[in-house]
Amino acid sequence: MPPPVSLSRSLETCSEEASSSPSVNVRAGATTRTQKTKTSSGNKKRGRVATLKTRPEVEQIFEGLSFFYIPDNDIAPVRRLRINRAKEFGAEWTRDMMTATHVIVEKKLVYKDVEKLWPKDGFGDRAPPKVVNEDYPLDCIQFRAIVDPGQKKYLLDGQVTTETKDKEVLLPTSGVVDSGPGTKSKASSLPLKPQHHNKRKWDYVPPRGTPSQGEESSLMKSLPKANARSKTPPKKDDELSEFISMMQEFKDLPLDVDEDDDAQSTSVGSQHQVDLDQGSGSENERPSKRRSSRRVRPTNKAITFKDRFACNRAGRKDAGQDNPNARTIEMLQKMNSYYERVNDHWRTLAYRKAIGTLKQQTVKITTEEEAYRLPSIGRRLAQKIEEIVTTDKLKRLEYAEEEPTNSALQTFLKIYGVGNKVAQQWIAQGWRTLDDIKQHVKLTPSQMVGVEHYDDLNTRIPRKEVTALGEVVKRAAAKMDPMVQLIIGGSYRRGAESSHDIDFIVTKPGTESVAHLKSFLNTLVAQLERDEFLVARLASSRAGSDGSKWHGCCVLPKIKGLNDDDEEYRPIWRRIDFLLVPEVELGAALIYFTGNDIFNRSMRLLASKKGMRLNQHGLYRDVLRGPDRVKVTEGELVERRDERRIFEILGVTWREPWERWC
Repeated sequence: MPPPVSLSRSLETCSEEASSSPSVNVRAGATTRTQKTKTSSGNKKRGRVATLKTRPEVEQIFEGLSFFYIPDNDIAPVRRLRINRAKEFGAEWTRDMMTATHVIVEKKLVYKDVEKLWPKDGFGDRAPPKVVNEDYPLDCIQFRAIVDPGQKKYLLDGQVTTETKDKEVLLPTSGVVDSGPGTKSKASSLPLKPQHHNKRKWDYVPPRGTPSQGEESSLMKSLPKANARSKTPPKKDDELSEFISMMQEFKDLPLDVDEDDDAQSTSVGSQHQVDLDQGSGSENERPSKRRSSRRVRPTNKAITFKDRFACNRAGRKDAGQDNPNARTIEMLQKMNSYYERVNDHWRTLAYRKAIGTLKQQTVKITTEEEAYRLPSIGRRLAQKIEEIVTTDKLKRLEYAEEEPTNSALQTFLKIYGVGNKVAQQWIAQGWRTLDDIKQHVKLTPSQMVGVEHYDDLNTRIPRKEVTALGEVVKRAAAKMDPMVQLIIGGSYRRGAESSHDIDFIVTKPGTESVAHLKSFLNTLVAQLERDEFLVARLASSRAGSDGSKWHGCCVLPKIKGLNDDDEEYRPIWRRIDFLLVPEVELGAALIYFTGNDIFNRSMRLLASKKGMRLNQHGLYRDVLRGPDRVKVTEGELVERRDERRIFEILGVTWREPWERWC
């Protein structure tokens, strides 16, 4: 069936414009070569026919797929290069739409042009091919994966998404009666007309979601046009009345961005943000970026002073379960964990800030530009976010997980008493497994316990078991001194379903220093060791220190109704810590030992910005510091006893312990 006249003109126009464009495909990385050949008529340029280079089988991402191109020819050099590029990666160029799996359409065409080429009888039993624009195969090649063709950036003008089609099918059609063949349907009321998708019409309603750069620019351009069309005469003759009338007429339109605001960033931490952007990825991580003729307008990432601190944005642990960016956050969290293992502090900080920003978004961030507009997200992280949304994976993460030393590093860092420096030394010496460590490394007593009970100490403790372990310790403490209080801190106090270890805060009313609690802790530890509850001492306070900490291991005895169901009871080793806190410092200590770590760092940073200092002992002001922020004086004590009062002084809304997840 020959195409209609209007479509033929569109196809010819696209071919002519594409032919006049430079024969370089920046995104695909392909170029055409020309050579001069002498003929009888003189010197002429003739295009050299490029030989098709087939990719290795591993890279044949288009294997089994057939592409039908509109316009259906390779006259335009750019289109010819793109067709060959797709064939290199396993695609078949078909000239029959009935056999195609994808229809690749020039961007300048609209969906109505494609519908005119659609077979009259449909595609029979097979599903119709997926219609996408010319960017789709190029993105697949860039990410080396088959991406979702239903994403908005691959749709043509006028093309309806699958979700919209489903909604239109479900529109009410009450009153419509089928009178049989040959007769028209009668209706008591007209069916609801589906919403159109023509952006040029006055009543176009954009879909919900984060606005794209192009949509925002189009809104800005529409303002002066609307002003030109307006012919409403002012009610008064003075110039002020004219401006008032004009502003009332366009009060619902968005205001344009002031050029001065673009030139000068009003963000308080703009320089710090630049530093984070530069540290958010290595040079080798920078993915190839397609060129665009559109000039991207600079954005303003200014945020309020209060919202710059995570402690003002903390909430419940399950608050972000329905976040539309949950998958992106999950992948970035894995990347953050990798940088923590390799001790890359700045990238860890950058990823944490980006994750915190995404947790606050109520719509899905899908493109690089949308992500880059958000606070605390630099250009490279924005590119990674688009890659995750487009391909559901992250190449940099895959490379990190495939590193030969990554598995060994993860294993060694889970041994008690082993930090990044020691783990890297073992890897440099050629050790890769726990057996290698046992055979070739001289371990400290604490490290030996960590190796021998590796599985137990790296298994999370269920909340029910933490409660049972706490009751054992509290009963023993009550027999010695009923006035002593034991509070379980850490993730247990924040309401977590499981914990890595058990942190006991030991305090007593009327105590003013750790010395008042030392003798009690020594007696308690000795008694629990005799009861075979405490089974190992891992670390205690160093000589000359205040003696406020004790680290060790414990086992839960056989308790009826809890762990007596198993025929063979096996004591499981768990990590346990005791922290001595005098009653006058209890408020500051509860903040410090409840966490989480991001919440605590944010609270300390906020105190520093307000000229104060916060630690586990209290909140101080007028602290004098020398070069490199070395503390010269302790400062004046502001508050340390009342947890709520510290929140109030810092201007942070009170949050219960289970609301301190960042």
